Parts: sequence; C-alpha cells; structure tokens
Amino acid sequence: MTANRLGFLFCTIPLSLLAAGAVAREEDVGQRFEKVVQPMVRAINAEDYAGISQDFDKVMLDALPLEKSTLFFKNLIRDCGKIVKLDAARVVSPDEAIFVAHFERAVLDVRIVLDKSNKIIGLGFSPQAPLEVCHVDGDRVVSDALKPIRQEYRVPAIAGVILTSKGVENCGVAGSRKSGTGIPVTVNDKWHLGSDTKAMTAALVGRLVEQRLLRWDTTVADVFPELASTFHPKAKGITILHLLSHRAGLPENLNWVSLSDHGTVQEQRVQALKQGLAENPKSNPGDKFQYSNLGYVIVGAIIEKVTGLSWENAIQDKVFKPLEMKSVGFGGTGTPGQIDQPWGHSVGGRPTSANGPSVDLPQVMAPAGCVHCAIQDWARFVTDQLRGARGEPAFLKQSTYQMLHTPPYGGDYGLGWGVTERSWGGGTVLHHTGCNATNYANVWLAPKMDFAILVCVNQGDDTAFRASDDAVVALIKLHVSKKNHP
Repeated sequence: MTANRLGFLFCTIPLSLLAAGAVAREEDVGQRFEKVVQPMVRAINAEDYAGISQDFDKVMLDALPLEKSTLFFKNLIRDCGKIVKLDAARVVSPDEAIFVAHFERAVLDVRIVLDKSNKIIGLGFSPQAPLEVCHVDGDRVVSDALKPIRQEYRVPAIAGVILTSKGVENCGVAGSRKSGTGIPVTVNDKWHLGSDTKAMTAALVGRLVEQRLLRWDTTVADVFPELASTFHPKAKGITILHLLSHRAGLPENLNWVSLSDHGTVQEQRVQALKQGLAENPKSNPGDKFQYSNLGYVIVGAIIEKVTGLSWENAIQDKVFKPLEMKSVGFGGTGTPGQIDQPWGHSVGGRPTSANGPSVDLPQVMAPAGCVHCAIQDWARFVTDQLRGARGEPAFLKQSTYQMLHTPPYGGDYGLGWGVTERSWGGGTVLHHTGCNATNYANVWLAPKMDFAILVCVNQGDDTAFRASDDAVVALIKLHVSKKNHP
C-alpha cells in the first residue's frame, strides 16, 4: 500500500500472483469480471470493508487481512471519494482485466486477476496517465492562427490552447520572449496568469470545504475570533462566500507596497485582513458586486489559519500536485537577468527593466493574482474545471463545482469565474482575465460545447487584452471548423 505523488493511494496485491491462474473459461470474459467487480464497487461505496474482501482468495486474505484492507480502502475513499461510474472491462487475458473507475475526485485504473474459481488473486488501483501535452514546437495550425494577431497588435508573444474535457487538443505559440531579442517562446515556457489565480484559490477553498475545514458560510470572525472585536460591526458577518464572489463590500486594493514593508508574507495577509475589516463596508455584505483583490488576500489568510500552511504551500499540496501541475510558481517568471522565460512588457510593449520572481505584484497579493506556470499546466486546471462544469467525474465533488460556477447572489460572477451567455458556447460560459500590468491571460470555457480556450500574452495593457480577445475568437473558429470538418 503506497501513497503516490498524486496524493492517491494505490496497491498491488500481491504482484507475484498477477500472472497466476490463467485458465480460460467458456463464458464471456467481460461478464465474468463484471460479476466480481460490481459487488466490490457496491461494498466500497457502502464502506463495507468486510464485504470488499469477500471474494479474495486465501493468499490475498493473508496478504491483506481485514485490518490492513480497511485502512487502505478508508484512505482510498477519503482521497478519491466514492465510485460514480465504472467503464466496461478491458480484457488483458482470460483471467486479467482493467476497469477505468471514475471516483468523485479521481480517475483510477483498477486491475483485477481471478483464479479459475473466480476468486480475486490480484488487485491494483493506480492513477491514469496524465493528460497529453503539446509537442515542444506546438501545433502549427494554432501558431499560424496566432502569428497575424501578434503582428497586428505588435505584442511580443502569444500562446494559445484549445482543450476539451479529454485534455489538450491543440496548442501553439508565436513571437519572442523579449522584444528585440529574437529569442522565440516555446510551449514549455511559463506564463503569468494574474487574476486567473482567483479560480484556483476558490478551488482550494472548495477542497477545504470538502475536508470540513471550512464552510461556505464561515465568517472571517469565526476563523479569527481573537481579532473580531477590531472589525467594523457590519464586517463581522462577512463570509467566505462574500469574499470569493466580490460581494463583501471591500475596496479593490490596499496600499500593498506599504503593507509589504513589515513582517512575513503571512503576517502581511493578516494585517491586510485587519485593515480591510476595520472599515465600514462600502455596501452590506451580499448586496453589491465590487471587485476586490483584498477579498482574496483575506481568503488567503483564512486558508493559512485553518491549514497551518502558507497559501502557497496549501495550494501546491491540495490542488496543483493532485492535478499534476508541476511547473507552477509564484511571482514573475524567469531567472533574473536571463531570457529563459517570457519577459514582461508594460504599456506600449516596453520590456520591463528586470525580470524574475520579484518583478510582480507584492507577494502578499498572491491568492488574488500571482501564479505562473506552463500553459499546459494551466490547461490541466481548466480541463478539470470543464469536466466539473459538465457534470463529469473530476477532482472535486460535483456540488463543489456547482458552487464555484454559479453566482451565489445573482449577477454574472461566481467564485473566481465570470458567468455569462454566448451563442457559440451553447448557452452559459465561464470566463476570466488576468493582468499584472506586464502580462495578460484570458480564458473561456464552454461546458455545453465541451471546449475551452486559453490565451497568454507577455504584455500587460489594453493592447494585450485586445490581442488576447482576438486570439480567443480565432481559436474558437479554429475549433469549430475542425469539429465540423475533421
């Protein structure tokens, strides 16, 4: 029994027996396995640990007695949830088959081996292979669509991805890491996502709600009772739901530079919380949409209090690692002084005077907008959000995605996602943009049509926004064309 890097548990029990008992039977092989596996699935979902092992042979029972098997399956259910769907058996041999099991928060391969009396002599649970990613040079069809847009708006570089609930369909890049250098961007480069980080912070909260560390209606005062006496009376009722939906009545920002002069980053987030909630909210919590980076910084402080981890470590452990997002970092991109990643460009396409992690918004703001990663890793997160929005098995519970993607107080903003209607999306679509003044990121999801578009530009002004928007339109047309004329 082992815990892998995904956070899922998997077992191989016992491997030395997996080739044993290969005796063909006349009955349909697939049905043979179905008759054994279906009762086991029902027992797993019912947490009937004795029932799970009722079809184990003696060697299996010796290798995995009830005490050990109970611990294994408890951990499996804790990490992955219950099994909501089991695909048909993929027969490897007359006595060995693999089922794809769709758990509430994971998709695992279940490998099973039977002896001639249909007793289980080998059983394994392992995560499916990660999503396919782009070739190093990208897909020419996407790159060709991006090149004229980059040239029209004279931005240094653009990256784009078309994906479906199955993963990346096409991706490509055009342009250079830094204007005037001629050093080309690649699909493996890391891009700053700005406020598209907010959907990730909201997903982390969703995971903590599932783990019962938080509730959607948890107030800031519930988490920080020692500070509640310093809050304005109207601010004492502000909940996590208010903060994530920009309905807390808070200002958009504080003086982040001044705030960052003292203490650790975690202490700065608590100080932001104290400053923000000491003032009379601009509107009653829940009443009015007022976009607020401060709200997400306060959420970051809440996450740090209930987990005992920094927001950065919590989101790595609880969201990015399970989704196998291996390139994620925080702050500006690249090694200082080296053009090894896309370099930020400000208004008019002027390269910033420096690069690297410190060339970004103050780190205190990270829960609101400081994530960077390869566009394929962003695609992993968005693919999971798309699956959840479509009601398909995904990382979080279906009820959690419904919370994330539904405006809780009306209007057109959910939790980290804008929610609107588009005919090309078949109805409701999700979207967001992010900008740290030197980079731009733009994402649209069309759950009913099963696709999403991601675009990144290493420039942060209105020109970059318009370039990203045109790139989104071009990639939507490309996807629809390919779908209609495969």
